[in-house]
Formats: sequence, C-alpha cells, structure tokens
Amino acid sequence: LLFAFSTYYRNKKYFGGVIASIQYDFWKTVIEFEKFSYPLGTEFIEYSLQDNPEDRFFYKGKIIDEIEKDENFKNKINEILEKNNNKRRFNITDGLNYVSSDLFLALNNTTINVIGNKEENIWKLDITITDRYDFTDFKEINEYLDKSLIRGVLGSTANNLAMISVASGVMHEYNVTINFSINKGCDENE
Repeated sequence: LLFAFSTYYRNKKYFGGVIASIQYDFWKTVIEFEKFSYPLGTEFIEYSLQDNPEDRFFYKGKIIDEIEKDENFKNKINEILEKNNNKRRFNITDGLNYVSSDLFLALNNTTINVIGNKEENIWKLDITITDRYDFTDFKEINEYLDKSLIRGVLGSTANNLAMISVASGVMHEYNVTINFSINKGCDENE
C-alpha cells in the first residue's frame, strides 16, 4: 500500500502502470467492503474510477431522500426560512456539509441554492445542491472525527489516499448537481 500511494514512485515512468493498477484494485476492494455501510460514498468513488466521468445530475432517488433526512440540511433550510420569513420570495446561496457519514463521503463542501416562493402560508422551495467531486484538500484526522477515532483515522486516510489517486490519474473529478423541490409550512419547525 505504501508503494502504491508513494508520490516518489508515482513519478517513475517504469512504475506508472503498476502503481495505477494497485491503486485501482485498492479502491475496488474498499468499494466492495464498504458498499453496504456507505452506499452513496462508494457509488461516488466507483464513478470516479472511470477514465472520463461525465458530470452527474440527480432529480430523484436515494441521495435526495438522504439529504432531506440530514440534520444539517434541515437546520440550513430552517435558518434560511427564519431569515426570510417576512419576504414573499428569496434566492439564497450558502455552503452546506452533512451529518450523515454516507453523505459526507459522497458530498463535501457543497453549495446550496434555495429559491423560495411563499404561497398561502406555504413555502415552495426549489433547491439546487452543487459539488465538485474532488480530493484537493489534505485532511487531518480531527476533520473526520464524530464519535469514533477509528472512523476519523480511516476517513482522513481515505481522503488523502484519494488525493494521490487523483494525481496519479486513477480517480477523476466530476461535477455533481442535485435538484429537487419541497413544500414547507411557514410555521413548521423541523
């Protein structure tokens, strides 16, 4: 593993194909072992292993269901509605991360745009979440700590290994866009 993710050997032409092959097999193994615990996170990793992944667009499905259940998402929507309660319309863009470990592994440092229209005491919210699936930031263990030191170590290590895989051309970056709508009563607090 140290050999496969070594930046020293990555730059050696005679090892390039071997390094890429080992990294690819490593990620496929991670996907197999974690696909039931982190189905969205592993789906996004697997998609990045394609040579030229196209941007992804979601309008329905499990990812939207998981976002709607996430506590950070709910809090962000409530915060936006509280700040704009006296308006009939608004258009807000802000940052959003997730409590759900699976969403956090799939989407990190996302941008959320919420367009709200109030009609008869109901907010009609059109939501767009965008992300660049990439691994450009070195992560410290404490950035992945929630309730488990082991999860923090594994999360930061996986991110940092993925940075090397992107630089090696094994993993590839792509854009993610998620569009959906929700209706929320003006007096609802979720």
